[in-house]
Amino acid sequence: MRASRYDSLKWHKQLHAAACRNLKRYAPALERGDREAGLALLEYLTGWLHNHTHVADRMMGAHLRNQRLCVGKLVFRAGTKAAEACKWVDSRGKAFDPLETTKSF
Repeated sequence: MRASRYDSLKWHKQLHAAACRNLKRYAPALERGDREAGLALLEYLTGWLHNHTHVADRMMGAHLRNQRLCVGKLVFRAGTKAAEACKWVDSRGKAFDPLETTKSF
């Protein structure tokens, strides 16, 4: 997520941290063998995983898919110059020669 520059990385990590804090609250009761705490923990985890995978993880997946689609996208920076005189860059800002890339086809 960090390498892809996911804008919601901090929020996503906060969701996981909050879940960990909530899980720790169940530990003392579980260590005492409290059956009700075990059932409550399962209920909490079921809801959290469902919500997390349906919202936060899908948002992250969409970001990663969109980024993958944009990797090959070209950005054409031009004014009134001829195409040969223009600076060509890929979606990451790296310069390249479009005539060189078409020669291989």
